[in-house]
Amino acid sequence: MADVSSPKEFLTELLMTVDALDADKSELDGLLSAKKQLEGALDSLIKNTEKEKTSMVRSRREDIAAGFDRQIKAAKSEVRTAGSRRQKALNEGMDKKAKEATKDVRGENDGHRETLKTYVRNHKLPPVFKSRLYYALFCPGIIGYVILAALFCIIMGISGAMITRSAAVAASIAPWVFMGIIAIVLAFDYIIIWANTRIRYRDEIKSCLNIIKSIRKNEKQARKIERSIKKAGDDDSYDLHEYDEVLKEKQTKLEETEEARKQALLKFDEDTALKLKEEIEARHAEEKASLKERIFANEAEINSAKERIRTSENEINSRFISYVGAANINHDRIAAMIKLIDEGAAGTVSEAVAKLDEK
Repeated sequence: MADVSSPKEFLTELLMTVDALDADKSELDGLLSAKKQLEGALDSLIKNTEKEKTSMVRSRREDIAAGFDRQIKAAKSEVRTAGSRRQKALNEGMDKKAKEATKDVRGENDGHRETLKTYVRNHKLPPVFKSRLYYALFCPGIIGYVILAALFCIIMGISGAMITRSAAVAASIAPWVFMGIIAIVLAFDYIIIWANTRIRYRDEIKSCLNIIKSIRKNEKQARKIERSIKKAGDDDSYDLHEYDEVLKEKQTKLEETEEARKQALLKFDEDTALKLKEEIEARHAEEKASLKERIFANEAEINSAKERIRTSENEINSRFISYVGAANINHDRIAAMIKLIDEGAAGTVSEAVAKLDEK
C-alpha cells in the first residue's frame, strides 16, 4: 500500500479505487434496475395466476350451474304440463258435473224458449220479440235506460272527436252539425221502434217479459250451481289419481334435480375449486420459484456491490481526500496529476494538485 511519499504509486492506487468505485456504482444501478424488473415480473405472475384461478373457477362453476339449470327448466316445463293436464281434467270433470246438476234447469229454460217462440208465432208478433237483445234495448228498466243513455253519449263523443280530427278545419262547426244530425236520427229511430212495439204490443210484451224473466232466473240459478261446484274444491270426486301420480313424479324429479344442483355446487366450492387452484398454482410454480431465486441472487449481488462501494468510499475518505481534495476525486483529474508527475512538472501530490488548479 503506497503512501503520499510515493506520489505516482499513491495516485495510481487512488485512480484504481475511483475506477472500481465508478464501476461498482454503475453495476449497482444495473442491479437495482434488474431487481425492479424481476419484482415486477413476479408481481405480474402472481396477479395473472390469481386471475386465472378466479376465471377458471367461475367458468367451471357457471358450466355446472348452466347444465343443471337446463335440466331444471325442462323439469319445470314437465311439471307445468302435468299440472295443466290435471287442471284440464278437473275442469272437464266440473263442467260435466255442473252440466248434470243443471240439467233440469237448462231443460226448463229450453221449454221457456220454445214457449216464447210459440207465443210470438201464435200471436203473430214481430220476430224480433223472440230476441233477448230487443228486451235489453227497449225494456231495460230505469237503470238500463241510464246505462243506454250513457253509452249513447260516449259513442257520440267518440264519433264527434273522430269527425273533428279528420275535418280540414278543426274549429269548423260543420262536424258538430253533422254529429247533431246523426244523434237526432238515432234518437228518432229509437223512439219510432219503441212506440211501434212497446205501445202497440204492450200486453204481449208483458207476457214475453215474464217468460224472459223465468229464463234469466233459471240462468242465474244455473250459474250459482256452477260456482258452488267450482268452489267446493272436492278434487277426489273427479278421479284425478292418475294425473296426481304423474304430477307428483314430475315434482319429485324437479326437487331432486334442484337438490343435485345444490350439492354439486357445494362439492365444487369445497373440493373441486381448491384442486383447480392447486393445479394452476403448480403449473406456474417453477416459473415463480425461478423468479424468486433470481431476485434472491440479485439482492445478494446488490448487497455485495453496496459493500464494495462502502469500502471504496471509506478508503478514499480516510486515505486520499485529505491530500487531493474532494473536487479532484474523479478519473480525469487523477490521471492528469499522474501525468504531471511522470513529466516531472510536479514532484509531490500537493504540487500536482496545485499545478492542476493553476490550469
